[in-house]
Order: sequence, then structure tokens, then C-alpha cells
Amino acid sequence: METPDAYRKVLDEEINIEAPNIIAYIQKDINPNSRILEMGIMPGSGSLQFIEQCKKKYIGTHPKQEIIDGVKKESDQPLLYACPLDQQPVNDQSVNVVLSLLGPIGHSTSEAYRVSEPGGKFYVWKVGEEDKRELKAMFGNDNKGPRGYNMEMAKGERVKLLEEELKNGGFNITKTHQFFFDSYLPNKSALIHFLETLGPRAVRNFDKHKDNEVLDEIVKQHTKQYQHDERTESGIWFRKHEVMVVGIKK
Repeated sequence: METPDAYRKVLDEEINIEAPNIIAYIQKDINPNSRILEMGIMPGSGSLQFIEQCKKKYIGTHPKQEIIDGVKKESDQPLLYACPLDQQPVNDQSVNVVLSLLGPIGHSTSEAYRVSEPGGKFYVWKVGEEDKRELKAMFGNDNKGPRGYNMEMAKGERVKLLEEELKNGGFNITKTHQFFFDSYLPNKSALIHFLETLGPRAVRNFDKHKDNEVLDEIVKQHTKQYQHDERTESGIWFRKHEVMVVGIKK
């Protein structure tokens, strides 16, 4: 299965309760004249909504060509490029909004600074250190420490690190947000696919056979009922944690 399709399947399987609409939040600062660069665009991410809002003043990039090909299947937007994060195909001070939205890759603050005009905004939206912490803790430690992604981070550390990075990169911090909401997967098979697709960004060296006892314990401890579309459903619960830091170029 190609990476874009695998991530899309994971997104389709999750049920998120009271999840914030981050795209709509960012769109409040977007107008038809906005010139946007998005680093790390992903198929099915929802960020293609910005294209219609800004017509053709949008550029999306990703280091992998197969990801860009996946996005092109969803949009006729011509300005989509495969390139390294630190080599964006954009002139100096030529955009006023830079996006690094939720995805499985990082970002380049130095490139965001280079391409932003003075007063331009940089939105960084990432998974927080408390995301799926209840599940990840159950996989314990190995010789490298906690197997769960970001489990070594203290509470609040993700936001602090992002703020420091943007400040050191030449941005003033204008807004910081932390979002917590409930998420459910329908069954054990979906949980396995979820962990296999996320790979080390969920649990290091996850193996559905070796970790089967842990999986069974997760299903036992975390299966809960929830309300969705006026129906009572049952699924494997975990808490999601996402953070957003917004900087403005000095």
C-alpha cells in the first residue's frame, strides 16, 4: 500500500470527538490575496481548501515525489513540488503565510524565515507529547528508553521547544494553542494498522506478533462507549494532543 493511501485509511478509521477545526482557524487569517507556502503537504490533509480561497497563490511541497503525486490526484493545483525542506522553490520574502501542518515530517524554520515577507506569519501545527500517551506507555521501555514516541518529553515541553525554535529563527510568537480531544478506533485490527502505518512516530519497533499481549491489554482497558451521530458506538479510546505555535516575522 502506498504511503498516501495508508495514511488516508488511518484517517478514515479514526473517530475524533470534539476535535478542533484547525484549517478553519487558519483560514480566518487568509484572504484572496494571501500568498501561501505549505511545507509537507499530505493527501487528505484538508489544506487544499486554501487553494480555492487563494486561487492560484498557493504552493505546496513535500520531500517525497510519491506524496506530491498523491496530492495531485486530489487537485488540479499546478504549484506542487517535491523538494527538500530546506530548499523551497520560493523567492526571498515572497510569501506572507507559511504553513507546517500536522504531518509525518518536520519543517525548516530558517526557510520559513527566508521566504516570508516582514510581518508574514508562520503556522506550526504538530503532535503534542501527550498524544496517545495512555496507549504508548503500555509498550514499556527497551534499551533506548521509552518505546512510545515523545514519551521522554515532560508535560508542556513540545510547545516550549517550538516557541524557542521560532524565536531563535527570527519570529515573534503571537499565539500558542494546545488541543486535547478524544479519539476512537473500531477494533484491534484497526489499532494494528494504525500503529504499523505511523511506525516509529507511535511505537518504536512495533511488532503485532511480539506485542500481541500488549495489544490485547489495550483493547481490554481502553474499549469504551461513545456517542457519535446520535448513536452509541464502542471503540478503543485514546486521547489526542496537538499543539500550534504561530510566529510573525520580525
